[in-house]
Formats: sequence, structure tokens, C-alpha cells
Amino acid sequence: MEDTQEIKELVVFFSYENEERPRRLAEAMLAELKIPHLALGVDALTGGCELRLYYHKETLRLVREYFCRNTIVHNITYL
Repeated sequence: MEDTQEIKELVVFFSYENEERPRRLAEAMLAELKIPHLALGVDALTGGCELRLYYHKETLRLVREYFCRNTIVHNITYL
């Protein structure tokens, strides 16, 4: 990433490969962490769930810790 670009969002993808429904996993994480989000939706092609969050170092720390405590197939992208 170039130095002139600033990260503004985190996109957390909950995979369909999880045993529990991806949307339910995302909702459970939001409820536990009590963090604001931009959008939450299910990908019709993959069945996974995309959660968009405002980027903040504390938010990223909380999300990473959550995934360390729980076995969830996921991917985090920075925008």
C-alpha cells in the first residue's frame, strides 16, 4: 500500500466453510464486541457474509482477538 493511501474500512468475510451460518457468526461478533459497522450482507454466489467496519486500530485489535478465541474461517481486507 502506498504511503499516501489511508485505510478507511475493514472488510471481514465470514466463509461459508464455517459450520454455523456466516451471517449468524457476524451478528454474534457485532453483539459481543459492540462495534459500529457500515454494512452486513450475504454473498449470493458463495453463501459467505461480508461485514464492513470503520477502520480503527482498536477495532482491528478486537476483531483479531475475537477470531483468536473462536474458530471461524474468515478473511480481512483493508480498504
